[in-house]
Amino acid sequence: MKIFAVSLLFLLFSFTLLTTDTFTGLASYYHDKMHGHRTASGEKYHKDSLVCAHASLAFGTRLKVTNLKNDSTRIVKVIDRMSKKSKHVIDVSSGAAKQLGFYRDGIARVQIQLLK
Repeated sequence: MKIFAVSLLFLLFSFTLLTTDTFTGLASYYHDKMHGHRTASGEKYHKDSLVCAHASLAFGTRLKVTNLKNDSTRIVKVIDRMSKKSKHVIDVSSGAAKQLGFYRDGIARVQIQLLK
């Protein structure tokens, strides 16, 4: 009975995490040498496209990414996978990093909102 109760609590907690529409964390960006390579979704990576990699979100998911340092916002599309062990929550294209204003810094604290 205890195992059932713990399992039920775990499932409810997991569902809550999956339904969170906004989260924050560190973003980094792809190196330009990745330009032209195929991503996990099968799409070719283009350094100036507004695209990203995420550890678990479905390919094609659109995300509103906001640089918390300067409030720059861009909408990017998930086309690739990143390691679930990464310290970053998202890797964006170098073009997106430039538009978000963190290309020189290499990383930025961002807020990510899932768009429906």
